[in-house]
Amino acid sequence: MKKLLPFLKTNILTENASLFLLLGLAPLLGGTKTLATGAMLGLCAIFVLVLTGVSAALIGKLLPASVKNISFMVIAAFYVTLCEILLSVFLPQIREGLGIYLPLLTVSGLVFSLAQSAEKETVSAAALAALGMGLGFFAAALCLSFLRELFGSGTLFGLRIIPERYAMGALVSPFGALVLFGLMIAAVRYINSKINKGDGEQ
Repeated sequence: MKKLLPFLKTNILTENASLFLLLGLAPLLGGTKTLATGAMLGLCAIFVLVLTGVSAALIGKLLPASVKNISFMVIAAFYVTLCEILLSVFLPQIREGLGIYLPLLTVSGLVFSLAQSAEKETVSAAALAALGMGLGFFAAALCLSFLRELFGSGTLFGLRIIPERYAMGALVSPFGALVLFGLMIAAVRYINSKINKGDGEQ
């Protein structure tokens, strides 16, 4: 537990690659219209990142430099396609809701930055780094999709929470997602500044 809390704090708050490096921005903004699609997108990202990171650690050192990037893309595409197939079979509505944004994980900056660092690491270190990056993306997707569905549609998991006349439909649009994402970044930076200030006073 002592190691888990700093791990979560680092990857979700202080070094979240999605919030601070803006990696994986296209699927994050496009695939979070509802809480269900946002949560599933985050879970798929964890699945793809961990398995891609492990694969890169296993075979990265064996690949010629000229084919490494394309090889990592093919590996990521395989795992993303596996997610698509499973969702199409078991959760077709969520798969339809994710649209093109699930396949976009294949060419996401998250995957490339992870794979390039993972190939230099041990399998366990690569898996841990990938899990941390995936958890950061999952947290961002979960928070953004919660805000968009609740205040944009007035629902959560399709259940009416806010009367439709009070819902701000613009938040469901790409522009609304971008505005909320900017506010999320500002909020996390503010929280980090308070944490750092508290640590400094100690």
